[in-house]
Amino acid sequence: HLRSELSVLKNQISPHFLFNSLNTLVTLIHEDAGQAARFTQKLSDVYRYILQHKDKEVVDLRTELEFTEAYNYLMKMRFEQSIDIRLNVDEGPRSLLIAPLTLQMLVENAVKHNIASIASPLRVDIYVENGRSLIVRNTLRRKQTVEGSTGTGLANIKLRYAYLSDREVDVIETREHFLVALPLLEMAAHTETVHA
Repeated sequence: HLRSELSVLKNQISPHFLFNSLNTLVTLIHEDAGQAARFTQKLSDVYRYILQHKDKEVVDLRTELEFTEAYNYLMKMRFEQSIDIRLNVDEGPRSLLIAPLTLQMLVENAVKHNIASIASPLRVDIYVENGRSLIVRNTLRRKQTVEGSTGTGLANIKLRYAYLSDREVDVIETREHFLVALPLLEMAAHTETVHA
């Protein structure tokens, strides 16, 4: 039953992402063919990752970060100087495990729910804390209304981690930041179970 629920949760990837990416690509084709070609390659990388990993319960952080870099490239092309995404993860924790597509969902949520402009860029920091948690922190400037929001993104992530670990996903909101702390997981050498 839990595996069935997890499968449903993993298939809740936003269709808006593809729609917005194709709109950006159409604009680039007319403005800069070279940029359009690079954008198409990154979009291909993103969807290859989704197809290869959507049925996995966990992936190593290194793989998820490589995917996130391709995804972030697409976001930068779309929002230009209005968004500033920074990955700062040392080599050590990159062998630990994470639920696939979690970072993409958190970056997408940050963009969806916050105001971003060239004058006040939306900043998203991704880093490891205490070797045990992956932190995704963004500046908090909430939009008054959010189009197409179902409110399921963060709930989806919490449910996935409830299945994978006995450690909870922490969500902290201050006046200036919204922060999500994801447990980094280890694969037990002698079993197929995942533990924190």
